[in-house]
Amino acid sequence: MARLGLALALLLAAVPASAQSRPTLGLAPYAAVLAGSALDLHTTLAALSSGLGQEGNPLLSHGGTPGLVAVKSASTVGMLLMVRLVGKTHPKAARVLGYAVGAGLSGLALHNARVGR
Repeated sequence: MARLGLALALLLAAVPASAQSRPTLGLAPYAAVLAGSALDLHTTLAALSSGLGQEGNPLLSHGGTPGLVAVKSASTVGMLLMVRLVGKTHPKAARVLGYAVGAGLSGLALHNARVGR
């Protein structure tokens, strides 16, 4: 597992020589947002289906599972677009933003996993 993680990190960090002259955002910030969002959605649904958790966000608690998935998916797209928009003029800030959003969502997923036990 550690080798797979290292290989993935090296692949995401690799930048072609032709792109080294200009600042580039890369895929890692997007991957962080997507991974955090997927973990959050998975653990939220698991906690809700176990009966031990409930959705604390009133905007997400009324549409059932389809509404929850739709709103979380739409918010993920919004976060990805924000990273892209910021990355056009401030690639370093966009990387920080992507990693921070991914870490925050991963923290929510950890909380959800603890509740759903």
